[in-house]
Amino acid sequence: MKKLLILVLCYTFSCIAYAKDCSNLNMAAQDENSTIDERLEAAKQYKSCIIFENAKTPNEMFVFKSTPLAADADEQVDELKGKKSFLGQNFGVGFGVSFYDDEIIDDADIVNGVIVAKSKKSEEARVLLEFHTLIACNNSRKSADFGCGPFAAIAAKDNDILGGIGLGWLWSWRNRGSNDGTGFSVGIGAIVDNDVRDLADGFKVGEAPPDGETAIRYTDETKISYLLFISNSF
Repeated sequence: MKKLLILVLCYTFSCIAYAKDCSNLNMAAQDENSTIDERLEAAKQYKSCIIFENAKTPNEMFVFKSTPLAADADEQVDELKGKKSFLGQNFGVGFGVSFYDDEIIDDADIVNGVIVAKSKKSEEARVLLEFHTLIACNNSRKSADFGCGPFAAIAAKDNDILGGIGLGWLWSWRNRGSNDGTGFSVGIGAIVDNDVRDLADGFKVGEAPPDGETAIRYTDETKISYLLFISNSF
């Protein structure tokens, strides 16, 4: 009888201590002064802790997983996983505009001895596939509703799917209605385009062509332009 009493007391106090450990883990998972990574690890441990505390057999475990307590633990883990994913490395699809320093003349003619532009542009619509990581604006990874960081992008234009390569900085807001880590971003940067058609040297709109030239000549050059875009990560 004495041995049985000792076993009961030991089991009771160990359960109390274990319950206290579970409670501490839950508090750690909700501590906004900790990083998202630390909170996620605590949430995973809390989930394992309450399962071990409340379910000793496979059947009990199956039943316990359908309880509100287990569902809340699952939701906490999923939410923190989404926040960690948001702050990580992600791809996004975006739409934007690039702006050239100088006007690009990609089609012209000679009219009455003077060069006249038939097609010109100083900006260009873009479709982008961008890759980014949010290394700042997140309180040292303690907040995951907003972040900012560098991006690299492949930018398409009207006649070229792989029209240029872009680099810059973006700001991103997490989609709070989902735990998938997606977000909406606004970015600025620069883009380098190859084979941009423009008037050859010596040919200028509003002026006569160079001596001896009877037709417009063009050149394909590498151009740098400014980039402004919005994107959604996936």
